[in-house]
Amino acid sequence: MDQAPGAPPSTEAIQWGELDPWKFYTIGPTVFFGVRAINHPMNVVKTRLQAQLAGAPAYSGTADAVRSIWRQEGARGFFKGFGTSMLNLAVGQIYISVFERMRSGDVALLNGLSEAQRTAVGACTAVLVSQTVSNPIDVVSQRLMVDRSGPAPRGAAWQPAALRVAREVVAGSGARGLFRGYWASILQMAPGSSLWWTSYGIYRNALLGCLGPAPAPWHPRAVEVVSGAMAGSTVAIIANPLDVLRTRVQVHGLPLLATLRSILFQEGLRGISAGMAARVATMAPNGALVMSAYELIKRLSLTDEARLARSQAAAAAAAERA
Repeated sequence: MDQAPGAPPSTEAIQWGELDPWKFYTIGPTVFFGVRAINHPMNVVKTRLQAQLAGAPAYSGTADAVRSIWRQEGARGFFKGFGTSMLNLAVGQIYISVFERMRSGDVALLNGLSEAQRTAVGACTAVLVSQTVSNPIDVVSQRLMVDRSGPAPRGAAWQPAALRVAREVVAGSGARGLFRGYWASILQMAPGSSLWWTSYGIYRNALLGCLGPAPAPWHPRAVEVVSGAMAGSTVAIIANPLDVLRTRVQVHGLPLLATLRSILFQEGLRGISAGMAARVATMAPNGALVMSAYELIKRLSLTDEARLARSQAAAAAAAERA
């Protein structure tokens, strides 16, 4: 992201070349483990609302889903699929590496593009690469999320739930079943990811431009939180129909086009907006949390040289204002 006009040098976006890879790949997964733990309960609610079919809805809305899960399954119901979804921490490192390298201009093919264009292309490419790895994880974790059964009966042979679900998918559809919804995921996540990063940059630069030459130390951090929440809300609302489509295909194993026709012609607006309130409730705070956490990770991962250069630039700017 380019520096916002009128914003102080200290708020300039940190570039990939300024980061220490060892710090980045150590701190990042640690921080995002906590982020995922916070977000997972509402993700379970959203997934269940989107997965339910029109003829037999289990929940009437977000509040009803929360109450029902709590009454019938307790706190553990909100964390179904959590362990499996944690595998996506590693996938996230693949995603962000591809994205940041392409956005920073490391790829010669993109050198003629603006940073906004590189951001959009990098986000789409990162999704294409990472989704190949994460799709089987998503298929299994989503099926665990919508599983409303309780613990296994006493004395029953125990096996990891994720392994059981994966075996069921492979037994029913072969290995291709683990890639069910791959193209629906690409259709949803590529534009969604591009919209996320692009809108975050727009909101961030607009707000930073309002800070003036000498903002308080906490002002840029507040901008990150607000910009992240706004970006998350933007994606949640605009891309919700595609998220419903992806969830239905991955959970129920139905063909992409047949699922799309069913949503559009049998359910209409109610179908394409399913889970939107839960999605906004998830993605607005998630956007604030993710982007402020990501900016923190980048600040903590600066090389000593980059940290010194930024300190000197900030000192020079302060001297000019004096």
